[in-house]
Amino acid sequence: MKNGLKMRNLILTQNSYIFIHKYFSKIFNDNNTKVIFIKEKKRGISKKYIEILHFFGWLNFICLGIMEIKTRLLFIFFERKYEYIHLSDKEINSYLKEELLENNFDNIISIGCPCKINPSLKKKFNTNILNVHGGILPYQKGRFSPLKSINSGHKYLGATIHIISQKFDSGEIISQSYFKLTNKNKIENYLKVVSLSAQLVESFFLGEIFKIKKNVLNNLEKI
Repeated sequence: MKNGLKMRNLILTQNSYIFIHKYFSKIFNDNNTKVIFIKEKKRGISKKYIEILHFFGWLNFICLGIMEIKTRLLFIFFERKYEYIHLSDKEINSYLKEELLENNFDNIISIGCPCKINPSLKKKFNTNILNVHGGILPYQKGRFSPLKSINSGHKYLGATIHIISQKFDSGEIISQSYFKLTNKNKIENYLKVVSLSAQLVESFFLGEIFKIKKNVLNNLEKI
């Protein structure tokens, strides 16, 4: 599989400045990488924030909001070369076809992209289509999996790079990394997973692949 910062990468991500400034700025600012921030139409902003509130609770929701505002204010002083678009699940794949016809991207990488990408694009355009998931697959699937895993009594959290398939979070696993849970602070652990995700992507670009220890997977399988 092709990887590396020398390859041409198209990254699809969410509209969060915390992601850009604190965790992914090194990756996103690479000259061989095009970054697109997608505001999902299908779910909508109101449903998005209701979901965040549900998983984090009021106090954490307010803390996250303050962090995001501070980061956006700081970001005014940094050069931006990102594209912001509004897309629905139906529109994302038409958009990607146009991008692939115009540009010879080696990797399409979803990092928190809210829309479903059609895996058939891989065969048609000979492009790797990958997802960076904030959880240890196959045991920590879905949105906000770190918070769900904490509530379920998991002792480990982590991140996974996998090939995108028809079924969410079920494609072939390429690389994984993890850490042992030491407390149940929701924001601290969620941002730690985001940080680990960024480290995992950087390692992937450098050709380093990691696999999680069997004892960790066995621990998760028993829950």
